[in-house]
Amino acid sequence: MTLAAGTYTVTVTDFWGCTAIRQTTVTSPSGLTASTNTTNAQCSRTDGSLQVSTMGGTSPFTYTLQGGTQNGTGLFTNLGSGSYAVTVQDRDGCSFVTNGAVGNASGQTITGVNTSVAKCTSSTGGLSIQVSGGLSPYTYVVTGQTPNSTGIFTNLSTGMYGLTVTDQSGCVAVSTAQINSVNGMSLNSSIINTSCGLNNGQLDVSVIGGMAPYTYVMSGPGVAPPYIDLGSGTYSVTVTDANGCVRELTNLTVGVSTALNGSLSIVSATCGQSNGSISVVNLNGGIKLYL
Repeated sequence: MTLAAGTYTVTVTDFWGCTAIRQTTVTSPSGLTASTNTTNAQCSRTDGSLQVSTMGGTSPFTYTLQGGTQNGTGLFTNLGSGSYAVTVQDRDGCSFVTNGAVGNASGQTITGVNTSVAKCTSSTGGLSIQVSGGLSPYTYVVTGQTPNSTGIFTNLSTGMYGLTVTDQSGCVAVSTAQINSVNGMSLNSSIINTSCGLNNGQLDVSVIGGMAPYTYVMSGPGVAPPYIDLGSGTYSVTVTDANGCVRELTNLTVGVSTALNGSLSIVSATCGQSNGSISVVNLNGGIKLYL
């Protein structure tokens, strides 16, 4: 006889007609139900999980994940993103099917990189990395630099850099950034030596590249080129541009022109006529052109 849960009266009669009456209750455990709690997979990896919780039924329980994986704990790990069905069966053979979805937690992306130029071809450039998504904190790596948690890197020279950002879940985002440089300066000079024993030498300096305005510092008189009225000697000129780049010319020597030398060729007048002449020959030294 199969009975449902409830209260029953049982009467027993023997051969002589004697009876015994008893009342009893048939109980039933509450029906078996189950629910799931999931943890997302990270960065499309198979590191998600699903935990089944049971209500009612009679332990122990057996949990079977679609595809045949079975255990007695209800915890299933190393799952990729997707929907999963779990069949729970209790000691009495009662079963219940519950469903759970493992999501995919997308990793972070590098949304921008701000850069500053390297001035004067030196290591004065910098960059900062902006990130969205993923799970903080992040670890930032730039080629040739010490990793940090701020995404800010300084003292960079010109060139291309690889960027790697890793979040707390191990998701990785990569990119590149170019550090440009402000063109440095180059200097040219021209010199005119002194002459006739005077302080009349000249020195001129021209700048190519860099960023105006330029500041000049000379080891002798004068504020800016061309420098005039210089005596013979050795000079230096330092030029600083608007970016703070500095270039220097040293050992600029203003010399002394050789003395003006020559000789006279004389032709006497003849026959009382004005046909004589005086010519300057073998002229050298001084500064050409000659007058």
